[in-house]
Amino acid sequence: MIDLAQLARIIDIEYHDLLAGATHLYHDKIRAHLVDGSFVDIWFSRKIQGRFSYHWERRHVDGT
Repeated sequence: MIDLAQLARIIDIEYHDLLAGATHLYHDKIRAHLVDGSFVDIWFSRKIQGRFSYHWERRHVDGT
């Protein structure tokens, strides 16, 4: 099983030039805050190994 808190730290380190920070939100989700004010939610299935999804939210930044 993947350790999301550790993965959030790795995201912070590897993508520090693009991120304002990554947060382990819930037992199955990470939110990565980008420097432009948008964010990416990354969800990992606890039931099906290898299944994940992501959503890039920027409507509050420029309406797109």
